[in-house]
Amino acid sequence: HAVLPHALRPDRLLVAGIELWVSESDAAPLEQRSNQSSGYPGTVEAGQPEGDMYYVHADAHCFARHPNNPQVVFIGTDGGVFQSTNFGSSFRSLNGGLRSSQFYNGFACATSAASPAIGGLQDNGTVVYEGRDSWKRVLGGDGAYCAVNPGNPLRMYASTQYGSHYRSSDGGDSWDNVLSSDIRAAFVSPLLLCTSNPNVLYAARQKVLRSVDGGDSWSETNKGAVLDGNPVLVLAGSTRSADTVYA
Repeated sequence: HAVLPHALRPDRLLVAGIELWVSESDAAPLEQRSNQSSGYPGTVEAGQPEGDMYYVHADAHCFARHPNNPQVVFIGTDGGVFQSTNFGSSFRSLNGGLRSSQFYNGFACATSAASPAIGGLQDNGTVVYEGRDSWKRVLGGDGAYCAVNPGNPLRMYASTQYGSHYRSSDGGDSWDNVLSSDIRAAFVSPLLLCTSNPNVLYAARQKVLRSVDGGDSWSETNKGAVLDGNPVLVLAGSTRSADTVYA
């Protein structure tokens, strides 16, 4: 995605891709220096490390040099801004207080209080708001549609890309996969919880799937036929009847 030569040693390169790589000279091969898998799960307080010294969020896109120190580099990623003070030997995040994440459609919250709330982020997983400045990270990948049971806000649902759906019964501390299907789905695939009966859920693919037991089992609507052949992009349900849904 980007290549940055050292200001004083132009044969030394810092290379951005999914991970960060360094070449120490024009004859040296690239060596991986970052590790996207070494981030910390759960709640990370603002300004605290998001992972170990090698953690940089996946998909680095750009570099910026420090104007007075060639060893200091700022890195723009899908997960915000990171810094290296030794030209790629180690890293730290600079995201405390920054609004560097993007929510997809499908943000959800409790109906009787401001928390919990839950939403899926572009390439930053799913996060749960529990009334604090720092949000709890759950799941991974790209987040998508979420839902919160209005009668029991600790029971919540979350999604990842292409329609994998998960359920938690403890406010997001643990998760079970309740639906993965080989029926083609949109990248951000809708999930609908019916407010008139929160045991009824609908999930969108080329077909619309329905669960009447909170996600334990699923059946195909429309007698198993696809709609127009395209993945469904939007679901809406009646507030009075769990049997009425629009796709």
